[in-house]
Amino acid sequence: MKYRAYCFPDESVAETLIAAGGFLDLDMIGQTFNETAEGEEPSPIPGIFANVVWGAEELSSWAPYQISAEASPRWWSGVPRSDPAPLATPVPPKVTNFQARAVMRATFLPGGQSLETAVGQDLLAARAATAELPESHPLRTAADQNWLAWEQSNEFYRHSTLVETLAAARGLSAEAVDELFRTASGVEA
Repeated sequence: MKYRAYCFPDESVAETLIAAGGFLDLDMIGQTFNETAEGEEPSPIPGIFANVVWGAEELSSWAPYQISAEASPRWWSGVPRSDPAPLATPVPPKVTNFQARAVMRATFLPGGQSLETAVGQDLLAARAATAELPESHPLRTAADQNWLAWEQSNEFYRHSTLVETLAAARGLSAEAVDELFRTASGVEA
């Protein structure tokens, strides 16, 4: 969409162009006045003003009447502007184990190793490092639970301890993890 402001020399020109259509929306302002100090009588600005929203290109017959941002009064709201930036795709709260692994398998670290392989190795190393501890020891329990979650969970939650721990171990920023989740949510088997 494109937003444009126009000033027509008189009502007949405005009516002719408006009757031709082709726009998505029209805000007919009509005559407007110069800004003045309080108590002073405002003076009219010559012409008939309108704000128009175009779905595609504006009709060439309207171009001579378009107001540039530089030529418009500073308070004029209808000067041309660009479309607002698209909203960021929301981060899904969870993805399936398959979706996560598919994206991680296609994400490569420096040296060429996939993120999935690196994470698997990190989890195995944590288990090996705690294997001599009693099963009731908190470090061994955490390492075992992380491995079980990695291997057997149906879903991974974005803000789970496992995801946060693995991201920190691999030096992934919150934005990078968000992007992995966005990408994973689009993966289908």
